[in-house]
Amino acid sequence: MERSYAKNVRTQRVEDVPDEVAAEFSDQPEIYNVLHNADTKDKAQKIFDQGMDSARNEFDKMLTEHDPAAIPLGHSIAKELSAQGNHDAAAEVLRRMSQELTKTGQFSQAAAITMMKDDPMTALSYIEKQMDALNREGLEKFGKKWKDFSLTDAEKAMFDKIEPGDSEAIARAFDEIGKRIGIEYPSTMMDKLLEARKVAMLFNVRTNVRNLLANMPTLGMRWTADRVEAVGQNIAHLINPDIKVTQSLTGSGVEGRQLAQKVFNSDRVKALLEGTSGKYEVPSLKSTITKNATMFKGSPVSHWIDDMTNGGIQKLNKTLFGKEGVRSGAETIRNATYKMLDLGDSPFVRENFVQRLGSYIKAQGIKNIEDVPDEAIQVAWEEAMKATYKDNSWAVQMLRGIRNDGIGKIPVVGRPLAQAAIPFLQAPGNIAARMVDYSPVRGTKGIADIIKGAHGADEKLIRRGIEEASKGLTGTGMLLLGMALHKEGILTGALSDDKDKAQFEKQTGKRPFALHVGDKYLTYDWAQPFAEPLLVGTLLSEAIKASDDYDSDLLRALGHEGTKAGKVIGGLKAGTSAAINSWFDESPLQGLQELMGGSAYSTGGIAENIGKVGVSNFLQSFVPAAVGATAKSLDPVQRQTYDPSNQIATQVNLVKSKIPGLSKTLPAKYDTWGREVKTGESSVEAFAARFLVPGDYSYDKESPIDQEIQRLYESLEGNNVQMFPQVAANKVGDKKLNNREVSELQKNMGERSYKFADSFIKSDAYKSMDDESKVVALQKLYGVSKAISERDLFDKPVADTYKKLVEAYDKNGEKGVIEYLIAKDAAKNEKGNITVQSVLDYAKANKDVSKETLEMMMPSNASGSLAKVNGKWVYKDKEGKVDKQSSDTPAEKTKTELQDYGITKNGAIASVEKAQTVIPGLTQKEAVNTYKKIDTNGNQGITQDELIGYLNKNNMSESEGKKYWNAYGNASWKKVPVLANGTWKKK
Repeated sequence: MERSYAKNVRTQRVEDVPDEVAAEFSDQPEIYNVLHNADTKDKAQKIFDQGMDSARNEFDKMLTEHDPAAIPLGHSIAKELSAQGNHDAAAEVLRRMSQELTKTGQFSQAAAITMMKDDPMTALSYIEKQMDALNREGLEKFGKKWKDFSLTDAEKAMFDKIEPGDSEAIARAFDEIGKRIGIEYPSTMMDKLLEARKVAMLFNVRTNVRNLLANMPTLGMRWTADRVEAVGQNIAHLINPDIKVTQSLTGSGVEGRQLAQKVFNSDRVKALLEGTSGKYEVPSLKSTITKNATMFKGSPVSHWIDDMTNGGIQKLNKTLFGKEGVRSGAETIRNATYKMLDLGDSPFVRENFVQRLGSYIKAQGIKNIEDVPDEAIQVAWEEAMKATYKDNSWAVQMLRGIRNDGIGKIPVVGRPLAQAAIPFLQAPGNIAARMVDYSPVRGTKGIADIIKGAHGADEKLIRRGIEEASKGLTGTGMLLLGMALHKEGILTGALSDDKDKAQFEKQTGKRPFALHVGDKYLTYDWAQPFAEPLLVGTLLSEAIKASDDYDSDLLRALGHEGTKAGKVIGGLKAGTSAAINSWFDESPLQGLQELMGGSAYSTGGIAENIGKVGVSNFLQSFVPAAVGATAKSLDPVQRQTYDPSNQIATQVNLVKSKIPGLSKTLPAKYDTWGREVKTGESSVEAFAARFLVPGDYSYDKESPIDQEIQRLYESLEGNNVQMFPQVAANKVGDKKLNNREVSELQKNMGERSYKFADSFIKSDAYKSMDDESKVVALQKLYGVSKAISERDLFDKPVADTYKKLVEAYDKNGEKGVIEYLIAKDAAKNEKGNITVQSVLDYAKANKDVSKETLEMMMPSNASGSLAKVNGKWVYKDKEGKVDKQSSDTPAEKTKTELQDYGITKNGAIASVEKAQTVIPGLTQKEAVNTYKKIDTNGNQGITQDELIGYLNKNNMSESEGKKYWNAYGNASWKKVPVLANGTWKKK
């Protein structure tokens, strides 16, 4: 069976393993063999005892024959050569052994650990080679400024004094050399710049809170996957007893856990893991330099402070972080940043290790620490690294390749761009990989591997398939849980695709991908990778629910159009697309995605996106996250930073918004009702939101107006209507607005829109209107709000569409706009036109209507004017005489008669009169009775649903139904119902 560690070295999945070490494992995968049993050792010792010349000749022969005993023999020869002072010859013996045995697949992990961790001469040989590589790279990077590093005589002597097998001493030697070089190793200005950016982004309490809390649910997810794997292993073992069970169905248990904890704390594990920066790796100069490097050497001021405090900065760094020679305040902050993250990970590294190894111990019935095999320890540590995102996954390797080669493989330009777009590799890359691990994709691959392994009797492939399938099935189960919780309203999905509706949802308190309890929301998308399957589940639930999201042509061909199966197929299609988009949005590819124009924030070409997105994000990230959080705590009001007229000003504003004091110099951001957008209602709430709460917290803020608008949307969803207040444009006419002008415009039009909507919704006329008419009216109110604000603030001419409404506002203010809007619709005659007589009829029925409103409603061809005579509105011609149109009493008579029947509202009167016109022979009484039957709620306002209900109740034929629809329907209704399978439905 291929050993986990060896596989990682071979595939360079162990970070910072030197190329020359990885090359030792590259020819063939290593196959596990027990190379250190008594027979093998005895055979090697007998050959060595025959003398050096004989032993070396026999060694060459054994290598050619691929005899495993060559390993202990080679070490004995190398040891003797080292004792004679012939270090180069000793290293060559070890190298030949490594290369030759690797080709046969016989070079085991045990040999690797012995050679590169247990043998001081091998370690010295490798460190010399790594020093040469370090100097070559340094010369290439720094040119003439580079000064070669070399081992000191004391460091060489240190290796001579190390006893073979003392891996701890070897690791300490690597560490001491790495510390010495790390302090002296130079860094370029770009290195410093990028590191300063990383520290600025990470140095914040909230980062550590998120890191700690995100590890908790991931621990449970991994435990569940292990139990699923145990089920799979037991089933496979029943079928094929040769397949070993390494996972317990119930976990580690008390005894298994205790023994695993002892292993974790034992010298056995420490010897393998000491100095590895939390990774299962061969000690290397590069890794130790990286771990101990001093990026910021310190300014003269820092050095002066260190001198004045008797080495206070150095003592602080040595005591807290184990770093020698640090005299820089910036370096101290850098060390503290990474130390805090490590502290947050450490308990989970330990717990994942103990859980995994304890499960193995219980499954195998192991009772003594000496019986725990290296393989189990290695796998447990590897899984612990994966659980805390410290491994070197395929995603990390991919991102490292992009960052090293540069975007477009153009090193001069592409490399800095890639470094800016991908500031971090390890954690984000591994989170992306875990998202795939706990997904149906991985589960499907695992099942395929099991089937393939079963056909080929490949036990290794079966075991790997069970592991992958277990993780995939666990993620799939969580996906289904996400769907169920979304259906119950406990988890929210994405905000609307309609940007206006999404803005409205957000300002009323709703948050995407959030836990929703009562009226509270807390986003969970930060808790990756645990959150990803839940998140995809909500998206899939939404996609299946949306009946119009499927491809009708495809479903028609499959015979599923309009069926439940069609909805499921369409939902799966949309859900798969949503899952892929979600992975890109939540993974470290987001930065690249934005640069390439694949996100909502980057709509141009790559060059434009580099300026709009890349530069913007890059510059902002240099402001320390803690400073930005402090600014937003002291100033809870969100600020308008985007300046459409000046991209440079936008970047400056973004930086200002993150600096205490300066943020208040920027204009406030307003929502679509003209209210200030705030992080919290107080500085205390804002502090908690920016420092302590891991997600975005909010609560329902719906006013009665908001609730009514949401109701209208749900009522008319799918009719492609717009009922939400508008977001201020960045341009008015030919004028590009700056951030202050955008802020002022949003506030002005938002406040006015709210007043208009509030007055309109509370009016009596609103209650009698159908939903479509209400929405049309609201759209006009939002439009006139915008027109008035743009006119008042920027002198933009009012469009013809809104001239009358603006005129009404100028004459009678807010009341005038609402009055005119309602009157204009209600004063139409049965043909849908406004005439002098229809205006007079409206005036008689609405005695409180203003003269200004009536006059604005008069048709353009009317040459006279309105006047009140004896409390009654009349029409006078241009000579001042009462026109005969104003004394047309039949209309008054008809109205009185209908009022006697209980039809009192103008809209209802017009509807009855219209019915008598459309249906020949229909008496007034019959028309009234039919109207009342249709108007089931008795509010004297017929809705589409009421009329459709009447058609179905009376089993109307197609011709009869259309006749009654034309008679009692509203001319503003755009969709005529259809008769399908004996039932009238909306089209």
